[in-house]
Amino acid sequence: MNGSRACLEKERIGLLEFKAFMKSNCEVDDNLDSWVEDGTSDCCDWDRVTCSSTSRRVVDLSLYWVAKHSSLGITCSLNLSMFYPFEELLSLDFSNNWFNGWIDKAGSERAALGLKKLEILDLSDNSFNNSILSFVGILTSIKTLNLSGNDLVGLFPVKDLAYLENLETLEISSNEISGLSVEGFDRLSSLEKLKVVDLGENAFNTSSLSSLSCLVSLKILVLRGNNMDGRLSFKGEFLTLPSFYITCFYLML
Repeated sequence: MNGSRACLEKERIGLLEFKAFMKSNCEVDDNLDSWVEDGTSDCCDWDRVTCSSTSRRVVDLSLYWVAKHSSLGITCSLNLSMFYPFEELLSLDFSNNWFNGWIDKAGSERAALGLKKLEILDLSDNSFNNSILSFVGILTSIKTLNLSGNDLVGLFPVKDLAYLENLETLEISSNEISGLSVEGFDRLSSLEKLKVVDLGENAFNTSSLSSLSCLVSLKILVLRGNNMDGRLSFKGEFLTLPSFYITCFYLML
């Protein structure tokens, strides 16, 4: 395990801690059997783990569908504190685990500060509520954020994403979001790189979307399955861009 081609020891330990946490706190669908602590196993060879071919640091974790979808609706909370060592991680997929929140908030936020290169975060098809946004807002390197299929409700707190200046794609479809919180409207302009926004299958109406005119780089806006009666009106210039595209089944333009 200490050879130059083996994965980093602190990352191996972090993965084993995550496995132990899942088995003791959740009903698991995948036992992560390749993740073994036998003194010789290289975590770069484990299922769901991808390492850099040069540094042998973990760059991708595909941890979707590790937890079992209980017929009784039983979910578990996620503990992110063991992910602090993964400074080179680029992509993290926790989709389809039905996590309902997280524990050890302080440890999880500390881990988030360590994920300085994370570009893709997929938390779709879980049971996170609006409180997850304060955690996500720490991840300033994020380019793609997927929160579709969770329990986000009411007004979406834009202010929590104000520091995600590298964000290019935001997916929050299939929630119960009715609009954008007035608090933080002035911060939308900081998302200068945001090109794709998926708001589909929520409870938006035409009047709740005018603030999106601040998104000067927006090219694709998905609005299908919302309460779109009447005309959508923006005061900004992005609707005049040749590449701008709206997909919506119930929208009059």
